[in-house]
Amino acid sequence: MSCPNCGRKVKPILNFETGEYACPYCGYVFPESLLFTGRSARSKEEFARKVHDYPVSRGIDTTPQEISEKYKRAYYESLGKERKSASYLREVESMAKSMNLPPHLIEEVKEYFTKVQKEGLLRGRNRKAVAAAIIYYVCSKEKNVSVSLKDLEGVAGVSENDVKKAYRVLLKKGVFELGQPHVSKPSKYVYKIVGSHELQEVRSNIQLKLLADFADSLGNLLQGKKPRGIAAAAVYIIANLLGYRKTQSLIAKIAGVSTLTLRRVVKEIDENLDIYIEI
Repeated sequence: MSCPNCGRKVKPILNFETGEYACPYCGYVFPESLLFTGRSARSKEEFARKVHDYPVSRGIDTTPQEISEKYKRAYYESLGKERKSASYLREVESMAKSMNLPPHLIEEVKEYFTKVQKEGLLRGRNRKAVAAAIIYYVCSKEKNVSVSLKDLEGVAGVSENDVKKAYRVLLKKGVFELGQPHVSKPSKYVYKIVGSHELQEVRSNIQLKLLADFADSLGNLLQGKKPRGIAAAAVYIIANLLGYRKTQSLIAKIAGVSTLTLRRVVKEIDENLDIYIEI
């Protein structure tokens, strides 16, 4: 069909607002008498359907069907990302629960992980190492919760170096705040040591608050010693004084220290306090 105005051979395009057919080059509006002369109503509908599939204007290569497919792809991609994000959160929650963290800390860990996802910091990084770094950071702010890198290494299935690297990245990106370092007290580790299955009978027959206070008093006495070793020594001493024959190797293994470290701390306590301890 030729345009009466510009003389070019064209396929008229439909203006969906006015219902008029126009030339895509000069904008001339075709009268229906010119478009559908000798055509039946059925032919008119077929022509309208063909014109509907034609690009809206010259220079635009997207048809309404292609636009629809584009939005469908975007929708399903977005849906896939949401499902993947939910799967990652369940994985992080499972890791936090396996560390026996209280519910409020688990929620805080999930909030930090969601923040990391939204800022695109997971891309190109080990998500398990990132999750472990978040758990370590959240627990480091709590006084009575103790989590070591070795514990995280076993739960997350990543190396300590990977966790440290992820921690440094999140610290550099501003996800973590570099505040005043919290000085751990021996009582922080006492709750974890006594909470093990092997020391269940000790836990059920002693006031944990008194044991924690005893460990902190030993920490004040033995300046410079690691809190974890002092906590292990406090548990070992009290357990043996109460008649529970627990070996140093068992207590050291639960506390995450060497038997030699525990032996040295117990010996130093024996020398400073008027307590007879069988070493």
